[in-house]
Amino acid sequence: AAFAQLMIGKLDRLSDFVSGVFRQTPRLAGYFELIDAEPEVVDRPDARPLEVAGGRVEYEGVAYRFPGSEQGVFGLDFAQPAGAWTLRASLEGEWVHGLFMNNYREDPIEDVFVVNLGVRGRRELEDRGVVVEPYLLLRNLFDSRYAYVRDYTMPGFHGMAGMKVTL
Repeated sequence: AAFAQLMIGKLDRLSDFVSGVFRQTPRLAGYFELIDAEPEVVDRPDARPLEVAGGRVEYEGVAYRFPGSEQGVFGLDFAQPAGAWTLRASLEGEWVHGLFMNNYREDPIEDVFVVNLGVRGRRELEDRGVVVEPYLLLRNLFDSRYAYVRDYTMPGFHGMAGMKVTL
């Protein structure tokens, strides 16, 4: 009986694998279409080739035109020296569903709107071979029905901070 259960389990896994391959076939086809696609945006004929600048990143004459418009940003020049801090921020909102109050199993609530603010820094210390990446994520649930403890409703404000160090 134990051997039969083992074989059935192995056959179930094999069946899941094969059906997974067939389910992913359209995605694989889309992936190869993407690889074969011609780029929509091409470099100007007089564009200079990219040069390695020892960790320094330089942009000259950068322009961006809004789709379907003559408006945009033109003629920007800026540089990022090697070893300098790089900061990246993002602000996004989303409707979240499937939240539960109290013990995460009972009392489902309707969808809530969540706003996330993320800030991430990065600095490469080339002389030491170290990369430092601090981050901060702030999340706010704009809904006074959400509660961690029954009958103690509050908008949820969450913060998470951390540091990634690559040696």
